[in-house]
Amino acid sequence: MDHDCHAGKASTSWPQATSALLPRTPFLPDQHSAMLLFFVGMYCLVSAYALAAPSYTQAQVYVSSDRHADGRPHSYNHHGPSSMRMNLTFDDIDLTHESNRTMTSYKYLSFDQMNIVNTTSATANNFWDSGDGDCAVSYPNTLHGYRHQYPTPSVIRSNPKALASHNLSQTFDLLSFTIKPLRANHEWSSIVLSTFRLEGPKGPAVFVDGIYAGWGPSKGFLDPLHLAPNEFWPGWGEKINWIEIEAYDGDLTPWEFCLDNLELRFHNPDKGEHE
Repeated sequence: MDHDCHAGKASTSWPQATSALLPRTPFLPDQHSAMLLFFVGMYCLVSAYALAAPSYTQAQVYVSSDRHADGRPHSYNHHGPSSMRMNLTFDDIDLTHESNRTMTSYKYLSFDQMNIVNTTSATANNFWDSGDGDCAVSYPNTLHGYRHQYPTPSVIRSNPKALASHNLSQTFDLLSFTIKPLRANHEWSSIVLSTFRLEGPKGPAVFVDGIYAGWGPSKGFLDPLHLAPNEFWPGWGEKINWIEIEAYDGDLTPWEFCLDNLELRFHNPDKGEHE
């Protein structure tokens, strides 16, 4: 299945997070109405495309940001020799004796409400649809988010102890990732990824950037969508330490998704950061 990526600035800006955003309770109640309005707007847009072209299956991508009103990027989008890029494929996680398990930590990150899945063995064990085997962009593992089982989004966040032990900053830059909703026969589906920066262990947390991807009606499985927002919006997803991901089906029911090849950039700590 072919798909294109059409990008544009989101017309709805999301509010900043507050100190209510703390570990294990990432989704903000006071954001819910704004997020719902954003979803409804995107749903109407994609539905309009679907009515005009029932075979529509292309992914539409929209961006939301806290950057300056005149469009200038963040002031900290400079990268010197002290930065380190890392492409996390998750394929070195041994799932020889199990097709999937709960993902808690990996490298310099911690995870909430996510699994790590070996797509080959999971398909053989009827845990995974063969049509979603392409979730493992780099063979054989992929991350699996299952928001439909929980009231809050899946979370990828910095691991303070792991970062400090390697003399790295508590924040990182999100450069690219590959993602898609699971299963077949979608009337409509979407994924929203939001990034935050927690200022200290107890907040406050500030919304940094977000991205929305919506798919129109499809009778089959969707293709993985590779996104690298920073290439088109310099400064996007920088200086963050908390990522929230959620997927929705056509009636806005929380849905499953997969994510692979997460490319991040880590930095040396600012002066006094680990003191």
